[in-house]
Amino acid sequence: HAGRDVGDDDPDVARRALSARGPGAITALALARELVEIARGGLSRWAKSSGHDERRYLEPIAELARDGRTLAERALAAFSASNRDPSSLIQGWAIV
Repeated sequence: HAGRDVGDDDPDVARRALSARGPGAITALALARELVEIARGGLSRWAKSSGHDERRYLEPIAELARDGRTLAERALAAFSASNRDPSSLIQGWAIV
């Protein structure tokens, strides 16, 4: 339908994650990268006017956009690299 965005009831996003394509063939990854830059610019302006720099909170999302892989894809790669050893996921993803 008109005005449809990446992710709007689109099973392609669930299957293809950041490689899913939306209107104009833009990928979810390209959109994510653009949104991170917009947010970074806004937070930079906010830091100048308020004295509070909160750009560090964007870093986890920015890192995903730079890498181009979701957390699920990273976990699957780690699992595969460990010969499918479930304990590798616990060790690699533990919060310490």
